[in-house]
Amino acid sequence: ATSMGSAIKMLLDQPALADEIRADLDSKLDAFIEEVFRLEAAFQGHFRWVRQDTQLHGVSLPRGSRVFLIWAAGNRDESVFPHPDTIDLNRPNGRKHLTFGWGPHACIGRELARSEIRIVLREMLTRTKNWQQIGPAPYMASMFSRSLEHLPLRFSARSTDDAHSPTV
Repeated sequence: ATSMGSAIKMLLDQPALADEIRADLDSKLDAFIEEVFRLEAAFQGHFRWVRQDTQLHGVSLPRGSRVFLIWAAGNRDESVFPHPDTIDLNRPNGRKHLTFGWGPHACIGRELARSEIRIVLREMLTRTKNWQQIGPAPYMASMFSRSLEHLPLRFSARSTDDAHSPTV
């Protein structure tokens, strides 16, 4: 639900992007969803305990210390994602974000999240047009999550004639 709101907000802010995706849902929608997860990770990071003395990029981390792993920062690492603040529907490593964790710590619900957002966005993009944000859309104050409190919007139904025209 959090990512759904972020995705809709991103499309409200960039109507041309919504038109581009609407024109080629089969090849653009999944790439957009991965960019949403990368740019607006629902969970920004987690605390972890250091299990043994170690060094990370020249910084000593003694056993027993706590670190805050910020997935959101990793998702905008320029050495991994060129132009990290830009939505790139042709990003070759688009699924390599840290939003769902990695390896044995990967979120077991990640494919369900992808499916849910894909279904809702596909239906909204094919059945509606003229999206407008009609009020403020504040984010909740939290260092752990990135979630809109609410997103007031207005839209109209697309007619069958609109389905053949990507720009409405």
